[in-house]
Amino acid sequence: MLLLCWCLLGVTGEAHARNSCTPAKATDTTIDAIEADYPAWENRCVRLHGLAVMKRLYTDRQALLEGLDGNSNGAHSLVVLFQKKSRLPLKPAQVEIVGRIYSCASLHAVFASYMQDHPGEVIMANGYCHTSQANYIEPTAIRILSREAISRLVEAEVPTGKRSLIDDQPDPAVRARIIATARAFLKAIVEKNEGAFLRLSVSDLATTPHWQIDDLRHDFRRLSRPGSPFVERSIEGYSQERLFATRNGLFDEFRGFPSTIVCWCKTANCAGRWPVLRLDADNLRSRPYLCVGVEDNDEASDAPDFRARAVLETHGFAEPAWPGN
Repeated sequence: MLLLCWCLLGVTGEAHARNSCTPAKATDTTIDAIEADYPAWENRCVRLHGLAVMKRLYTDRQALLEGLDGNSNGAHSLVVLFQKKSRLPLKPAQVEIVGRIYSCASLHAVFASYMQDHPGEVIMANGYCHTSQANYIEPTAIRILSREAISRLVEAEVPTGKRSLIDDQPDPAVRARIIATARAFLKAIVEKNEGAFLRLSVSDLATTPHWQIDDLRHDFRRLSRPGSPFVERSIEGYSQERLFATRNGLFDEFRGFPSTIVCWCKTANCAGRWPVLRLDADNLRSRPYLCVGVEDNDEASDAPDFRARAVLETHGFAEPAWPGN
């Protein structure tokens, strides 16, 4: 059997076609129009305006709430796959993108047809399309339309039924163990106890690969360094505690992040200020809350019940200017 890997991003793989997509030749359209009728836009050079967040272009902030599994299409967002000279801004921003429209699904269809005509040969996509079926734009030009900071979605803007994060209500005994794990994890960071941090981060230290341990040690140094929001005070210094779960069917770009999140309020009252998106459980210093993810430890029976994880990002949405702050 002959195994081939296709490393080019586009369906056509024609470099000259990509290079010919310039702002002067681009057709103005919208994300919604492309996602509603992809065949009409396949391989075309287009100009899009939207909200760039990580590796997607959204119509607006509300589009962040649509259900995605990470590798599929959304009605109001489009994957952005980069070339060497084209990069989205690090922080969320309004941008203009010129580029060609392609689809991982179309690429897989081409491969399926080829394998049908060539029995014994297996061909697969490399990179993003290896697992994805999504439509995407391959940019040739990206222009930032505004440098103004974009605030995160807040509870007043999003009805409870549409939020990515909702209140988690596990069995009381399970809830107690989840909170105990999150508190112990936070305590390990505050007290700069790397050993406890590692034990709470993985199922079994003895069987965890060295590279993963090294990554965790790097995370520990970031989380416990001077100036980190995790070392501002002890756990007793927080006024409120809330347990969140990720609503079924929703996705954001923190892939693999635990679906149960424990957050503490860093101010007198976080009513109306808690995160709406899992994406916003990023622990920016400006956040009024601090969050730790907790997940079931379903591996070794002699390991702790749960393991924990936290992120400390710097490229998230801005914190709103709350009254009284």
